[in-house]
Amino acid sequence: MNAIVKKTLIFLVLLGALTSCTAFAVPPTETPTSTPTGTATPTALPTNTPIPATETPTEDFLPTPRGTPMAVWSGIPIMPGALAGNGDSTFYTFTTKVSVDEAQAYYQNEMASLGWSLLGQGSGKSNATLLIFTGDKGVITIMIATQADNLTFVVFSKG
Repeated sequence: MNAIVKKTLIFLVLLGALTSCTAFAVPPTETPTSTPTGTATPTALPTNTPIPATETPTEDFLPTPRGTPMAVWSGIPIMPGALAGNGDSTFYTFTTKVSVDEAQAYYQNEMASLGWSLLGQGSGKSNATLLIFTGDKGVITIMIATQADNLTFVVFSKG
């Protein structure tokens, strides 16, 4: 996967996580409904198509990193026990077996000890957490999410 596609994918994932976060979401407004004027016509309902036994359904939204995880990315330590990781100078992704809550606590503590301030955080319906830190070196966004394979993904983004 080339770098532009990878950056675009990660940006869209971060954007999706941010917009699905309840802490950042705008409350819905009530939409007026109209009174039906015609007779309802029955329509066929879709049927479930069984998945062949050779296919495994997945809810993954991030490609699983395959490389050896770094010890430190842009001055930020990678969690002990990271399983795989890869990235570049703008984005870095790694996987671990710890929970989203454990990863969040680890990075809130580590970033504070490195002089970063937590600007905002939010959690979405998909068990994803977004942490935004500011510091002398700019802004770091950390998205933490669990995927269908029970791996926790941590994605760093510099901006």
